[in-house]
Amino acid sequence: MVRSRNLFRFFVFGTALVLLRPAAWSQCPTPVFGQDKKITSFTGNPQGDPDLIVDPYYRPMGLGTVYAVWHEFFDHVKMWDIQFSSSTSGGATWSPARTLNSNPSGSQLHPAIGVDQFCSANGTIWVVWVDFDAPVTGDRRIMVTTSSDRGVTWSPEVPVHPQALPPSDQDHPRVSVKDNTAFIAWQEQTPAASNNLDILFTCLSLPITPAPIVITVNNTPPQRLLFAVDVDAAWSSSVSTVDRVHVAWDERALNPNNILFNSSSAPCAAWGSETPVPQNGGSLPRLWPALESFGTRVWMTYEDRNWFQGQAFAIIHQQLPTIGLPWTPEIKVDPTHTSGSFDQIGSDITMTFPFLGDPALCGTVLGDETPKLYAGWLEDRAQPFSGTRNFAVTCSSNNGTSWSNPPNTQINDVVNKVMPLRASLAGDIFSDVVYAAWGDTRDPSGVPQIWVDVGQ
Repeated sequence: MVRSRNLFRFFVFGTALVLLRPAAWSQCPTPVFGQDKKITSFTGNPQGDPDLIVDPYYRPMGLGTVYAVWHEFFDHVKMWDIQFSSSTSGGATWSPARTLNSNPSGSQLHPAIGVDQFCSANGTIWVVWVDFDAPVTGDRRIMVTTSSDRGVTWSPEVPVHPQALPPSDQDHPRVSVKDNTAFIAWQEQTPAASNNLDILFTCLSLPITPAPIVITVNNTPPQRLLFAVDVDAAWSSSVSTVDRVHVAWDERALNPNNILFNSSSAPCAAWGSETPVPQNGGSLPRLWPALESFGTRVWMTYEDRNWFQGQAFAIIHQQLPTIGLPWTPEIKVDPTHTSGSFDQIGSDITMTFPFLGDPALCGTVLGDETPKLYAGWLEDRAQPFSGTRNFAVTCSSNNGTSWSNPPNTQINDVVNKVMPLRASLAGDIFSDVVYAAWGDTRDPSGVPQIWVDVGQ
């Protein structure tokens, strides 16, 4: 495990303890993962679209508690439902899956999960998803439910944007949580502009307001798809405060597709102007952005199809050192990807603080501390391409300037069985542990199931 001691102050009974570390970190080693595990026993039902989050403050067995959500097909009456499970054993065992939605018909898809990971954390879990046949309105709505007892009981789901006029077409929800407030963004197609997809945003706290304020994040009206929302991970020595909320999406009306970004210091009241993330030219799309942030820094990964004249895709990393400064030049997170021999799609990024190790350090003034970043993606190295993929993960100990060489290009134990859809990474910020989840068709029936693995 790479460990570091950047300059930070830990206040103990009014006395400052100053720890120093060398000026630069060494190259991050290739992440090592263990044996894959299924979250549930085989049910015969297709599962997909997993999302993970770690509650770093609830550590009954020494590691943060991992929460997982996914959608699962039950039958042609219930269709797809949202499932939830948790692990207090570092992913070794999981609680029995439970259904979060109460709508008995239609499909519930594309879940996302958030939990407060900051000093004010109270353990409330927030889950959002798309109800393709919402009660009363009968259209596509983003729903939200919460649990204040770590997943034992759940509130009845309610629409995130109840005042939207039907027919409303909402999709791709994302959620991040801080100071007991959930920051939720999604894309929405309104009936007044059927060819226009806007990025909408709202803040919710408990009890949930019947008609929350909803803000449009984008400034221009073309079509777009949302993929990332993140809250600054900033501590203070007293009470943690929200610094900024970040949102990123790919703008599919541009030619070529571009990644757009917006950030707000008053996200529940107003947003500024969207800005493109600079790239090195090319006429092919850039897709699937993922965000992570800490203090003034923002890290982004995304898929770029311009690196080998369209023969292959590369996962790219860029960093925004401080809001208002330019993004750093794009770099590939996989140094071994030097030809058009394979493709890489999708992306996710998470972080840990291997030098902390104790949630009691929540009061620490971290200053310019450098977290350890983990980036993941799905890739196909078969020739010709197989259509299925493997889950690859790499890490960086220097703000994304360089990445482990080589990356771990197959954390899944069975080759070429990962579904080419969404996969998820989540880090435990108080232990250098990262969790991965994906859909996998290795079962002899070919029915996709959710698998997880743990690494560092």
